[in-house]
Amino acid sequence: MAQRQDRPAEDPEPSGEVRSSEEGADDKRLGLFGRMEKFFKPFFGGAQVGPAQAPPTPARPEWVCDVCHQPASAHRFDSSQRGRMYCPPAAPPAD
Repeated sequence: MAQRQDRPAEDPEPSGEVRSSEEGADDKRLGLFGRMEKFFKPFFGGAQVGPAQAPPTPARPEWVCDVCHQPASAHRFDSSQRGRMYCPPAAPPAD
C-alpha cells in the first residue's frame, strides 16, 4: 500500500529559533509562573490596577489612644517587652 502525501512536508527550522505560533514553544518561554498565569487568567481576569492619574489618597487622621485619649505620637512604644505602649504623663488639671 502506497503512502499518500496530501500536504507538503514542513521544512525543519534552523536551530535556535522558536516559532511563536506553536503553543508548546510559548509555554517553554513562559516558565512556571507564566504558565500558571496563563491558566488562571480566564477565571480571575487581569490585574486590578487603578488609573495612572488617580487622585492621591487622603491623609488618615492620627490614631487616638483609648485609655488616655492622647494622640499616638505622644506615646512611647517599647518593642523589647512584648510590644508595650506607654501613655504620656497626665497633664495637670487646669485651675
